[in-house]
Amino acid sequence: MPSVLSLILGKKTKNSSSKKPRTTSLDHKAISDLDPPSFIFSKAPISSRLSQEMTPSRFETSDEPMFVNILSNNDLHEMMKDFARSECSAENIRIWDCIQLYRSSRDYEERMQIAHYIYNTFLSIDAPRPVNIKEIHKEKAWEQIETRRMVGNLFDNIEEAVRECLEDICTRFLRTKEYLEYIELAKQRKEEQLKRESLDSDVKSV
Repeated sequence: MPSVLSLILGKKTKNSSSKKPRTTSLDHKAISDLDPPSFIFSKAPISSRLSQEMTPSRFETSDEPMFVNILSNNDLHEMMKDFARSECSAENIRIWDCIQLYRSSRDYEERMQIAHYIYNTFLSIDAPRPVNIKEIHKEKAWEQIETRRMVGNLFDNIEEAVRECLEDICTRFLRTKEYLEYIELAKQRKEEQLKRESLDSDVKSV
């Protein structure tokens, strides 16, 4: 019985002899029931996979765009994705996540799987979660995938286009009640932590 992974990634394999399958056989129900990061890499949350989790207290000193900070925090990542889902634009976050996972991987076969997932799910003609990307960028990505060139900048043009969408989504998300309440609570917890650390320091110095 084929694995869910093989169903979602389609039939493209190392021994595939097809010349240019612009679409692949997909299990659309399986795709609709799963998020790419948790499905492809169930071992850890995306922020753990990519880098140290970004906490709200570090936002002000970060050189990254605000949406990158948000998506690097597990709680806020899910909150922003829920917000984007309410606007029918969550596919932009999903493809961003997958591109970061692709770039972070140093394993050729893993990159190949992620690249096919990205193309099949977001870029192909019958993609179940299409993103608004220029055809020339889709064509260029497919040409490299077809010839198995899993270079680090494979999805750079697509990422740049998605970045603009995510910046717009993030601007609206930052005004939501859920985000503002989360940040206020995070500030309170940080203040309480600093007070406890100060008390502990005073006790030790006595």
